[in-house]
Amino acid sequence: MERLAFFGAVFFSLILALNGGMTSAPIAARKGYNPRLGALAGALTGLLGGLIPALVVRRVSSAGGLVVLVALVGGIVALALLWRLLPSRDAQQGVLPSGASLQRNIVARHTRGAIARTLFILSIAVALLVLATLLWTILNKTVGLTAVQYNVEPGALTLASFDPGAAPGEAVPGDIPALLAENVHPVRLRELVLERIAGAKPKAWAELLDQLLSAALEGHDFPAEWAGTPVSALEPAQAADLLARNLDTESLQTLVTSEAGRALSMMSEAEIAARMAEGASAGRLQRLALARVAGVRVGDGEVPSAPVAQVLDGYAYPEALAATPFDQLAPAESVALLVANLERADLEDAVLDTLDTRDLGDLSERELGAITAANVRKALLKVAILRDVVGAAESAWPDLSGQPLGVLLKGRDFPAELAETPFSQIDEQQAAGLLVRNLDRDALITLLMDQVVQAQVVKSWPLWDSLTEWGAIETAQQTQLPRAELQWRSWVSADFLTSPLDPRRPDLTGIRPALIGSLLIIAITILVAFPVGVGAAIYLEEYAGRSRLNQIIQTNINNLAGVPSIIYGMLGLAIFVRSLEAVTSGRVVGGGAANGRTVLSAGFTLALLILPLIIINAQEAIRAVPGSLRQASYGLGATKWQTIWHHVLPYAMPGILTGTILAISRAIGETAPLILVGGATYLTRDPEGPFSIFTALPLLIYRWTTLPQDEFRHAAAAAIVVLLVLLLGLNSIAIILRNRLSRRLS
Repeated sequence: MERLAFFGAVFFSLILALNGGMTSAPIAARKGYNPRLGALAGALTGLLGGLIPALVVRRVSSAGGLVVLVALVGGIVALALLWRLLPSRDAQQGVLPSGASLQRNIVARHTRGAIARTLFILSIAVALLVLATLLWTILNKTVGLTAVQYNVEPGALTLASFDPGAAPGEAVPGDIPALLAENVHPVRLRELVLERIAGAKPKAWAELLDQLLSAALEGHDFPAEWAGTPVSALEPAQAADLLARNLDTESLQTLVTSEAGRALSMMSEAEIAARMAEGASAGRLQRLALARVAGVRVGDGEVPSAPVAQVLDGYAYPEALAATPFDQLAPAESVALLVANLERADLEDAVLDTLDTRDLGDLSERELGAITAANVRKALLKVAILRDVVGAAESAWPDLSGQPLGVLLKGRDFPAELAETPFSQIDEQQAAGLLVRNLDRDALITLLMDQVVQAQVVKSWPLWDSLTEWGAIETAQQTQLPRAELQWRSWVSADFLTSPLDPRRPDLTGIRPALIGSLLIIAITILVAFPVGVGAAIYLEEYAGRSRLNQIIQTNINNLAGVPSIIYGMLGLAIFVRSLEAVTSGRVVGGGAANGRTVLSAGFTLALLILPLIIINAQEAIRAVPGSLRQASYGLGATKWQTIWHHVLPYAMPGILTGTILAISRAIGETAPLILVGGATYLTRDPEGPFSIFTALPLLIYRWTTLPQDEFRHAAAAAIVVLLVLLLGLNSIAIILRNRLSRRLS
């Protein structure tokens, strides 16, 4: 409090110093002194006369208000004494100054002008500095580095994927054995034999792999000459042939699709170990084991030669490897150390660091379809069909679920044999196949990224930190978020403008409901306030007399222009939300919302807010029309209304539009009135008309700035940019109209 009082005293002392400098210059000139010295003396007197008493009082009293009051009174008294006690040296007693006295008066005027000009330049500079700071603060939050972490790494989806040769569920039966033998890992093929034919659970696979085929597949179809072959010795072609012998066509087609889209998370540890041992060199796996198990990072040729037991003291390792020098470990042995010590998630992360994977953009549409069928839930596949293929609105989805595919997908590509199948009865394979037939590669990749990969921003940095502290950010990401990757992100994007709100994911949230709500509210505000305001201005200037009542009305209009916006919000709540609920809710027309907290109420409330501004500016513009223009119109026989409509209004319209621009600029950023009339800060659906519940950009910005996550503040900055662009766009339209009218008049 004491600090605030001190700043208040300094502020008033500076104001008094400015006033003293401006006023003392002409007083000094009249009394025969140098005006510039007089201005300096006045400035110092006002400053010191306010500060010295304030500092004295601050030492003896803790009352902050008293300190400010003493500063104000002390400065005024000091200036009054200066002006009164300054002796006069000018001997001239004439009415008009002349000679040296005239020269001093001219210098005094120039001094005052210089002070005023300097103050004006400083105020403009400060205003520009504040504006630049504001814009930089917003821009700094709108672009920057983000740490993006995936729910499923894209490489985990493509590690084992292959082209199944057809859309999901449509593979040619005769081609399936060759597809499996050529593209599925041998370890996985043996597991499929045990799982799909023998019906064994994963826990029993290790034991069954050592059994002969005759024992493991007793009662199933297999060539007699293979009876003495252990399951673990089956060649890929043999395993694929066994699958073809024992599974029906539908099961084989399902198997091909599921294997073509199988993700890393679906692989057994045995398959992972085999893939790593085959896909990386011994040295690389040794370094990986050191880094992932012991936390020791070494370069090429720096792997220790000490025994495994010494290097991994305190960690798990097979007893058979205890005495083996670490730098002589075979690939399979290094992988065994990883499997023994790492959790499943860490093991999958090590796989992706070690093995090469393909990007989703490098896959064919059939591969993407297989991955989609294997990894996306059936309900989400059906949603994608209704949304992206059929293009149906969400409200219509329940009615479409029972329709046959022939009706639902009329004019689109689908298998003829499924024409009579109800949409609700298709399985994952069929749903994925429909997507592959009707969507391009980019749409399939987007579906996988949204539903499976699910990239999430876990940390973000502003632009300045991203540019100046790149190294520190990269180090922090590697130590704190090792599974994330750094990406540049602009929080303003097409998806940000067109996506609905998401209260949990700032990186996925959009502003579409708020943007539509703001546009509807401003449209209603303009449609109501502009004609009413201009009409009121015409009446007051052209028709109303100078009666007592009209003077009271004019005074009230002037006062209403300065009323705080929250008062208008209370007025809108009382009148439009409650008293006129039947109208603003839409019940009078047979529909609408359950109460009056609608777009219409918000538009009317903001119209009341800006109505005094529009009236006052329109009055000034009409008042500026030359009277001779009216007289000329009357002289040619025009009526009063014809004169107003054809001459006064066109001449005044540029000024009226200028006032309207300022009024709209105020209305579009208002938050308090919208909160009071029931604007929602969280609304996922778009307003459908004037009788819908609503949210708006200012409400959304207010809400996001109160949330603890930094990412929501970035989203708020992006929403501010959109609001500014919207404001500039509306103002630009008004300015263009104003300029066209001005050119037409000129």
